[in-house]
Amino acid sequence: MTSRHIAHSGGQKYSLRVTATALAISTLLAACLDSGSSQRNIASCEQAGSARTCVERPANPFCVAPSLGVSSIIDYQLQRVIPQVAFSRPVKAVQAPNEPGYWYVAQQSGQVMRVANSSQAGSAETYFSFDAGYSPRTETGLLGIAFSPQWPTSKTFYIAYAKHTAGNTQSRVSRIRVLDDSVRPVVASAEEVLLRLDQPASNHNGGDILFGPDGYLYTSFGDGGGANDVFVKSQITTHLFSALLRIDVENVDYPDPGYLIPGSNPFFDNPACGPASNALDCPEIFAHGFRNPWRFSIDHATQRIWLADVGQNAREEINIVESGGNYGWACREGTIQGPRNNCPAPLVEPVHDYAHAGNNGSVTGGFVYRGSEIGPLQGQYVFGDYLSGQIWTLAADGNGGYTSKQIIDSSLLISSFAEDLQGEIYLTDYIGGGLYKIVRGAAADTSVIPQNLSQNSCVESANPAQAIQGMIAYRPNAPFWSDGADKSRWIAIPDGSFIDPAASNTWRFPPGTVAMKNFVIEDKLIETRFFMRHPNGDWAGYSYEWNEDASMATRVTQGKLRPLTHTTLPQQWVYPSEDDCLACHTAAAGHLLGLNTPQLNGPFDDTLVNAPTNQLETLNQIAYFDNKLSEAVSSLPAMPDPFDTSVPLTDRAKAYLHINCASCHQPDGNAPVVMDLRYTTSLANMGVCNIKPQRSTLGIANAKLVAAGDTSRSIIYQRMNRRDADGMPPIGSNLVDTDGLDLIGQWILLLNCN
Repeated sequence: MTSRHIAHSGGQKYSLRVTATALAISTLLAACLDSGSSQRNIASCEQAGSARTCVERPANPFCVAPSLGVSSIIDYQLQRVIPQVAFSRPVKAVQAPNEPGYWYVAQQSGQVMRVANSSQAGSAETYFSFDAGYSPRTETGLLGIAFSPQWPTSKTFYIAYAKHTAGNTQSRVSRIRVLDDSVRPVVASAEEVLLRLDQPASNHNGGDILFGPDGYLYTSFGDGGGANDVFVKSQITTHLFSALLRIDVENVDYPDPGYLIPGSNPFFDNPACGPASNALDCPEIFAHGFRNPWRFSIDHATQRIWLADVGQNAREEINIVESGGNYGWACREGTIQGPRNNCPAPLVEPVHDYAHAGNNGSVTGGFVYRGSEIGPLQGQYVFGDYLSGQIWTLAADGNGGYTSKQIIDSSLLISSFAEDLQGEIYLTDYIGGGLYKIVRGAAADTSVIPQNLSQNSCVESANPAQAIQGMIAYRPNAPFWSDGADKSRWIAIPDGSFIDPAASNTWRFPPGTVAMKNFVIEDKLIETRFFMRHPNGDWAGYSYEWNEDASMATRVTQGKLRPLTHTTLPQQWVYPSEDDCLACHTAAAGHLLGLNTPQLNGPFDDTLVNAPTNQLETLNQIAYFDNKLSEAVSSLPAMPDPFDTSVPLTDRAKAYLHINCASCHQPDGNAPVVMDLRYTTSLANMGVCNIKPQRSTLGIANAKLVAAGDTSRSIIYQRMNRRDADGMPPIGSNLVDTDGLDLIGQWILLLNCN
């Protein structure tokens, strides 16, 4: 078994290859250690009476991530599904629970259409039809549909619509019970109207509706509309305007009471509200202060509610909604001042907003991507604009905020996004009537990434195992498990650029950044990997496979398994596909997992380094940071080595989970379950201690994510101990980390969840 703690291989042949560069770099770095200069670019820092002379940081004109052939590394496009079917003014498409073979599409005029989910499907059939009171060129008619979570055992669904009759408009939420499903349209019981809201105008009716993971029904109403928003009622909670509502509707008698109020709603003790103004705050309200919450969704991995609120004249906004929140309309429009004043504090700011520019002017909310077909989109929120047809993503920036990126520019009028039961994302085109799926387009032209490692500008051409002198070697305090490999690591940023370490857990790296890593198994060089930030801001990973005598390495693009014949025990090495790299190097985790303050706050103790020093101090001295560190490294966070037994067991276990699991298992990570395994998260907030699994129990009775004192019932431990479809990590490893498993097992056995 090879050592965990050696930055470079102990093999004689390989060590000789890296010695010259490592010594040259370390000598260069050591020259600056006693500098007192405060300049960002250290050209010289001679001190009177001092024998030491500082030099510039290593010049790096060559090892820079190149520009690719298109504006995005992964291109996306829309693919029309069921192309032979055109719906009439579709406003919502859903798949019913446990029924992936069909789409149900709500047409604004009052029909729920059903069509087989197949490119060979015939025409759509009218599954249900009613008088929705649709008036052309208004926001009336059928607006949303949601099926009972027990479908098809319970043949019940719910509709949201705004009925316009005789000059009056009323928003309604109703229950529909199917009595005979053998005919089309189906035979249903009398409509059970659960909620009514008298509307002063025919617009801003909201009208989305869905079930949350808590089993409650959520629905939205707008502010009442009208020209110039004269009927704004958004800050008054004695009616149902401008609100996201939550009610309990399943297995509730009708008409008395029709629905129940969840006990965690803000005003749950008050009497149910009627269609007009009421004496007390409405108990149906979950959150308020919206203008026109046309579409919202709930991320089933994190249970966060994402709501897109249509603005007035200036801004469109995306909100993450929490119980009792006041989202600011009409005192706020996005992040700017709205048309009114004197709203009660506090007001919740959106997580993202954008200006009316070009054709943009009406946001359509979408979904957090949890599918499996488009790896780079994992964990990102996808949304669009009804008017412009543009589609964007929001990705966590690792610092509590989100970064927006346009991925598609279509000509469609996007009335709604949809999610199938596998988590893939679709949309409806309001005028054209099509149902479209977001799919991967053609990959960008990455031919500028050489096929042979020797042609890569970050390595010595005569000896491609050796990094050029513009790269800086580093070693994280808590290294990632890589099937027993010893690893060497380097980082390079373009000349004149800097790393922003302001958020210590997730540094911000400039475009052009290159990270490089060599993998050695039992003294044999197996793989070289790169992770780069290209000039357009996109990150991408590239892998090279070394041949048997480690004389040449060639690029691997689609992933590969390689049996290793020289190892003590049989082993298959996993070369990741270029998509696999993005599955772990997430935006939430800061992309470069081992390059942050806690990981580099420690010595680089490799024997090849002449003058060992704290790695943060080294980077600080050579002006790698945008602003020099103002604090002593002793006051900055430092992550322990998980296998340093002088460190408390809990700290070591949390460090291991952080580096091996938290890139996905944290807020905005890619994992489809709720856990926060970051080192800085308290045990109480990790969401694992004596918590039931959200997904498979692996057939274990009374299973918990972590069952204190019992590894046999602890899903995290059991997943670590396997490498099948239920194993963790799910990609990139074929060997169980027995030392890591033993560490987590010790922690679980001694754990107290109280």
